[in-house]
Amino acid sequence: RGGAAGGRGGAAGGRGGAAGGRGGSAMAGMEGMEGEMYGYEGGYGMTTGPVEAEAKRYVSVRGVFPIRRQETELARALNAQSVAEVMDALVFKDFELERQMAVPGDDPWAGPWGKVDVQVANDVLNEAAFFDADVVDTSVTNPVFTMPLPGRLAGNWNDETASHPSLSKFDLDPAAKEKLDYLNAKIAEYAKLNEEALKDQVQIGGFAAQTYDTAKVGRMMMSDPSAMSELSVGFGGMQTRGNRGAVDPGAQLTKDEIKQYITASGTYLLFRYIDFDVQPGNAYRYRVRLETLNPAYGREAGEVVRSDVAEGQTRWTDWSKPTPPTIVPRDTRYFLTSVEPGGARQSDRARFELFQWSDEIGMIINSFLAVEPAQFIGGTTSAEVIDPAANTFEPQDFTFASGDMLVDIDKSPTGLERARPELALGRNYQLPPQVLVVNDWGGLDVQDPVSTAGERLDREAFQKQIAEDYDYLKTPVATGDETGMPYDMEGMMESGMLGPGSGKANPLRRGRGGRGGGSMPGGMGMGP
Repeated sequence: RGGAAGGRGGAAGGRGGAAGGRGGSAMAGMEGMEGEMYGYEGGYGMTTGPVEAEAKRYVSVRGVFPIRRQETELARALNAQSVAEVMDALVFKDFELERQMAVPGDDPWAGPWGKVDVQVANDVLNEAAFFDADVVDTSVTNPVFTMPLPGRLAGNWNDETASHPSLSKFDLDPAAKEKLDYLNAKIAEYAKLNEEALKDQVQIGGFAAQTYDTAKVGRMMMSDPSAMSELSVGFGGMQTRGNRGAVDPGAQLTKDEIKQYITASGTYLLFRYIDFDVQPGNAYRYRVRLETLNPAYGREAGEVVRSDVAEGQTRWTDWSKPTPPTIVPRDTRYFLTSVEPGGARQSDRARFELFQWSDEIGMIINSFLAVEPAQFIGGTTSAEVIDPAANTFEPQDFTFASGDMLVDIDKSPTGLERARPELALGRNYQLPPQVLVVNDWGGLDVQDPVSTAGERLDREAFQKQIAEDYDYLKTPVATGDETGMPYDMEGMMESGMLGPGSGKANPLRRGRGGRGGGSMPGGMGMGP
């Protein structure tokens, strides 16, 4: 219940797999793979009753597939006169994602690659009460390998967590989002009325069962004059929600705009996978390959450049290059703030400020604890706890646990003078106290209040901002029905109206989650 673990991870990757060979017997590989970990991006300011939600750590893996280059290769392989002739011939069937986990030793990546169980992500999507609206233009997504964004109770998906640097020109401004929201809602309506005609002739995997294929539905709509007329005229009379007021009554969606939104008009398609099956403290890297139906399968020899091009029903791309390593942050981060001198019957104590992500409510909890040598850095103390799912913000007893133990305290400000008299520092040279800690991997760490002060103050400022975002929870609100769903939320999710976290729900979801289904909560942002 709550949020996803945060903290930045790996940087954008370099170029990936090579282009397919002449004749199209191989497929272009993925490019620009990223494996990154992010978290909380801001509050949502919506007041409802308690809802069901589940805290999730995640790594957001993104890459881009060079669709334009592949279509050029395909046109050559099929002896087509232009790329336009083959744009509808490239059908993606599935994808395979593999992951490595760092291991001890000189080469942390000496371990084997293991297949990522995509069903884990599909289970999260199936349980989600709604999907968040996407942050990129539909024309650069694919229903098979662009994972939908599970609805978040707090925080928002944004360009950094759900898009890719190569697609920056396809990030949506408010006006474009408004048109796309309207178009997607109409596409979903049309798709529900034409389910039989939209059935795939072959089994399609990945995330195809989660959302409608906007390109496929859009092509049907563009050949249906009545649907096109309703699209263009309907948008002009649509009223917007939020702070922007009403759409200009004269504004309409042109056929060219509609085609632009539903057609893969760019150089790339976005691969996106949100890996929820990760553990704190581990480092991962990823690679992916895509499977397509062979558009040349069964064609006569004269229709292709080589006979082998027509062999086999499917084709796999090359593996992408691995993403840069991504470290999933530990749940608890602590900072020495001072040393409290002991008395005749008490040892000196080190005072720590702790920040811990709660895997129960999905938020960062912050408080102070005093620890003696030979004690674990943790314990139970009172803290201000924000629980977005329960709609509470109140003091509670919270148990901090780090797995690290305090070994020793050096509180003497003249310790260096005694240890290194040749430096002639003098008695006025003051040193901060230090502590020696053994972490849960058996390593020794030294910490003082000065060298970590910058990070600690940044985290304090971040916590203050979160507290301001959720200050409204201190005011009691009405509860929902017995399912745990607020009275008005179901209708809001179905209609694509304002939803918690993102502000919009994605109408392209096939079917919908069960009544009272959960949300994927917000996140940590600054992460441990």
